[in-house]
Amino acid sequence: MCERLWHERLPNHHHRQEEPTVARPILAAFVVIDPLMERLGHRSDVRAQVPDSEILTIAVVAATYVGRHHERASPMMRAFDSLSGRIGVARFNRRLHQLADGMV
Repeated sequence: MCERLWHERLPNHHHRQEEPTVARPILAAFVVIDPLMERLGHRSDVRAQVPDSEILTIAVVAATYVGRHHERASPMMRAFDSLSGRIGVARFNRRLHQLADGMV
């Protein structure tokens, strides 16, 4: 999944400008989270527009850059073309809490 979602988003130095500096830690967080979830045997619901690994990445971005405001982190990631779909704040919160409950 990591390859499929992020391979197209890596900077192509021949055709577009280099990604902003803040995009690199976002990519790094996803590159750690996605394979880890796969190795743990976690599968996102096939109906989800945004995979669980991206939900956790939004939470990391929120904690790191926007004072834990999840509603600000999602548009920030969309601005860097770092999300595979759209997700509202309420659905994001439900999914994040569901993931947290499953990890306990």
